[in-house]
Amino acid sequence: MSTVTAQPVSRDPRALLGPLLELAGRCPALQGGLAGAFDSHGQTHDLLRFRFKGPKAEHDPLRIGLFAALHGDEPAGA
Repeated sequence: MSTVTAQPVSRDPRALLGPLLELAGRCPALQGGLAGAFDSHGQTHDLLRFRFKGPKAEHDPLRIGLFAALHGDEPAGA
């Protein structure tokens, strides 16, 4: 019987999105950047955004938004 050990999860968005930011730096179809920032308890937090520009098509572009919410101090979010 094998045991699976959980790895600690980083709450740093740059650690989570670092590979995507790196890819955005190399891929002209993917743009990554800062959407804004906010201060909370003396710390500044960045809101990152990404935009993928796919190949040209004869139809209107598809727009998909992925959003996250935080509620209080619950680690699972809202």
